[in-house]
Amino acid sequence: MDFKFKPPAYISYVTACSLAALLVITHLVKGAVQEWAVSLIHLVTIVDMTAFLAVRSLNWDWKWIRTPVDQPILLLVVLSVLSSLFSVYPQTSLWATVLLLNYVLFFYLTIHAIKTRARLRRLIHIIITMGVFLSVLGLLKRFDANPFPWWNYGHSPWLTSTYMNHNHFAGYAEMSISVTLGFFLTDFRGGKLVLMIYMTGIMIVALALSLSRGDGLPLA
Repeated sequence: MDFKFKPPAYISYVTACSLAALLVITHLVKGAVQEWAVSLIHLVTIVDMTAFLAVRSLNWDWKWIRTPVDQPILLLVVLSVLSSLFSVYPQTSLWATVLLLNYVLFFYLTIHAIKTRARLRRLIHIIITMGVFLSVLGLLKRFDANPFPWWNYGHSPWLTSTYMNHNHFAGYAEMSISVTLGFFLTDFRGGKLVLMIYMTGIMIVALALSLSRGDGLPLA
């Protein structure tokens, strides 16, 4: 007798919704560099992973989707674990390794959960929307017109938006600009092209005003 049954529909959407939530929340909590924000990332990832494993278990579908970066990721994780074992700051290194594992889980959950064109488009829309939002907010802050006082960190010559570090913002801006160009250059007609040029221009200006020399690197 086959006891396999289809899981409730809402469970299959938990993973996709959790991934989307992380793409939004991590930017709104000052770039998720504070300990409580990192804990929030771990918590959402645990919920995400639980829902994913529940669906896979109920469907008894354990097919693995291979990617070209599987081996490099595995080597990076092994290197990180070995480095933490021999680190002069073992506790700090251990938590950095845990965060790396969280990123790896996020990557593979995205690969396995975002398998339809509609879900992929929604994910891209979120990335682009956040890139434009962060750029506009950063421009408002740069010219002392910030409407949200909880993102006011004092006057700075750099454009930081919601982030504490201007290099972190620049790193995300570069990625969102690339995604925007790749998404909209597939259609050169009418309003889509105008919208693409407008949004890309805003993000490029914000990126330039961040005065970042190394994007995600903690440079002064």
